[in-house]
Amino acid sequence: ACLVADDALPVPLTIFTDGVKLGSLIFHAFGEPMAQRILRDILDGYFPIVLKAEHPDGVSMKVVDRTSHTFEAWKRDLSHQDEDLDSGADRLLPASGMAIRRRSSGSCARGIVSFPDESNGKKELFLLESGRDPALPMARLQVKLESRKRIILSMEPTHTVGDLQDTLESMLEEEGIRLGHKQRLLLRTAFPPCTYTDRKQTLQGVGLVPTATLFAAVQACDES
Repeated sequence: ACLVADDALPVPLTIFTDGVKLGSLIFHAFGEPMAQRILRDILDGYFPIVLKAEHPDGVSMKVVDRTSHTFEAWKRDLSHQDEDLDSGADRLLPASGMAIRRRSSGSCARGIVSFPDESNGKKELFLLESGRDPALPMARLQVKLESRKRIILSMEPTHTVGDLQDTLESMLEEEGIRLGHKQRLLLRTAFPPCTYTDRKQTLQGVGLVPTATLFAAVQACDES
């Protein structure tokens, strides 16, 4: 019933004391036929028919429990400080997210970094175009850092090696690690063994689509 595009946050199914709100749809009181239809579809294991027009290929959903509040009371008093939902309960907020600021004029769009599981040192980043067709190919990359942390990135095939390097450097800066002017971030794969140094090449062009595991290490630049 929950079919998934990796680049999208789940659609919130928010349960209030007096009704239910599914994503950007309007709030429905429990006594309304539409609320009963939404809940019946989900409890029966079906994808809610009311979402099929907006998400014909499916989308994941997440239940958000706000049953201690009516919808109007939550919207009036609590929506502006809710840690999970935007002010209209239309969308989920990225969990512990941060914006990646671009330092160059590259084509890589601003994305959201989410940290779904800090315990295993893994971070996840999405840099996919808004509104993209989920059926289109993408680059799903796992990057292992010298600190043994892992970063998972979802990027467009047309993004470049330079976009990937700049994004990783920006993430390191957010953690207080800044490369010196005589240092660079070297990217390589083990199988097949390859080093990626041409910043202008696309991820598609260097064979990093659809998936790849890379190792990133800080290296001194040649004086020449």
